[in-house]
Amino acid sequence: MEIKNIDKFPISLHPVKIGYREEDSLSCWAHVDTVIIRINTDTGVAGLGEAVTIRSYFKETEEGIMDWLEGDEQVLIE
Repeated sequence: MEIKNIDKFPISLHPVKIGYREEDSLSCWAHVDTVIIRINTDTGVAGLGEAVTIRSYFKETEEGIMDWLEGDEQVLIE
């Protein structure tokens, strides 16, 4: 079984309903960017994963994650 290709789906999530928890530090985030990844194989088996871009932990942006995934995709496929 070999990796055939990798699909990337950038999405923006609303972690908390705006105004729901005003006293909580999480409620100040309007959205959290993340990337859902689907790895497809030559046998038809697929797997799902997530590349999280929580800036307070990783200091990473959605654009940075997408660039990294684009650059490393060929390494994983070869």
